[in-house]
Amino acid sequence: MQSQLTIGSALKIGWDKAFSRFGLILGSLVVAGILVGIPSSMRNLASSLIQGSHNTTTIAVVTLVSLGLLILQYWLQILTGIGLIRIQLNTIDDKPAEFAQLFNSENVFWTYLGASILVGLIIVGGLLLLIIPGIYWAIKYQFTLNLVVDKKLQPVEALKESGKITYGHKWWLLGFGIVLGLINLATIFTLFLGLVITLPVTVMAHMYVYRHLCTAEKK
Repeated sequence: MQSQLTIGSALKIGWDKAFSRFGLILGSLVVAGILVGIPSSMRNLASSLIQGSHNTTTIAVVTLVSLGLLILQYWLQILTGIGLIRIQLNTIDDKPAEFAQLFNSENVFWTYLGASILVGLIIVGGLLLLIIPGIYWAIKYQFTLNLVVDKKLQPVEALKESGKITYGHKWWLLGFGIVLGLINLATIFTLFLGLVITLPVTVMAHMYVYRHLCTAEKK
């Protein structure tokens, strides 16, 4: 890891970048969370409505509606996931960033979906192998989706590139991830209201580390 990149420096830049466009960073995170949460809440409500019901027609209709809501939930999760990465990357790179980017798939929707599934399977498989391999692979492949959006790589290419840029830095990245988690967890003392500040800062700090590692890997 290059000497100039420390947890403190990453958090400082995360703070500066988050507050340079605070309304956009926080607003995009909140809107994305709400949009993904609405179908999920509706599915839970639909499930509660048929509990104890013996009407097969009602059960069939609610099941189909729940399936449609599940598809909508994942569609929104992928779409806004791409948009959040783009907004945060552009903020780190001092490029134009705007709210409309939250709904721009940049023609990587299916690639992003494939990469999400691939990373998920790898991590779950690792967790089943006594947990430690899952943690290792989660660290190794944590930037896969960033690379799909940023460099338009295919899923396997993005996995390999994430492995390259994290090579030799995994202990540092583990410590960094723990620190970010503790910062957000500490907001429990403010009934999580502190997340309004800590979440944008930690998200931008993490994105800065990604950009730093990408730049360092080229040298």
